Amino acid sequence: MMKRKYMIIAALLAFAGLLLLPGIGGARPMYRLSRFLHTHAPVVLALGLAVCLASLLLNRRGNAALLALYLLFIAYMTLMFRTAVAKRLNLTLFWSYRLFLRSAGMRREILFNIWLFVPLGLILYRLTGRPRAALIAIALSAAIELTQYILGIGLCELDDIVSNGLGGSLGCLLGIAAAKLRSLRRIKEE
Repeated sequence: MMKRKYMIIAALLAFAGLLLLPGIGGARPMYRLSRFLHTHAPVVLALGLAVCLASLLLNRRGNAALLALYLLFIAYMTLMFRTAVAKRLNLTLFWSYRLFLRSAGMRREILFNIWLFVPLGLILYRLTGRPRAALIAIALSAAIELTQYILGIGLCELDDIVSNGLGGSLGCLLGIAAAKLRSLRRIKEE
């Protein structure tokens, strides 16, 4: 079982390395993984599923390492390469959700914000065993939005916290479902 876990982590690292290859060498502009991921939804979906699968297969120690790596990934995706904006704060709740059906770009942004935090919620649940782990995801999202506001990068908005919180909660629900399936399988085996 342990060998399979290391193979999963190696596969995740290799996948991330393959994503970076197109930007190495030559006179091309610096490759930005965040730009690539924002324009390639299937890759984002596959990467999130791979992280979720890894979390389900790893033990507590492996999930702690995965959490550290995933927190770095979230920081990269939400704080790096952001441009300064004049309007830095939007406290209108659900403004982006009202545009969900009319704007493909807004739909993609909302779904991306939700999906970004699903693996985090799952990892946190696997580490704590408590559904309240979703609150940690919400607190992290609020901290990211506050950091964006203080640094004047990106847009600090309540809708992102809602979307990230929804993702973290979905991740916790996935962890709960996986735990229940494991316990049912153990009962059947006995």
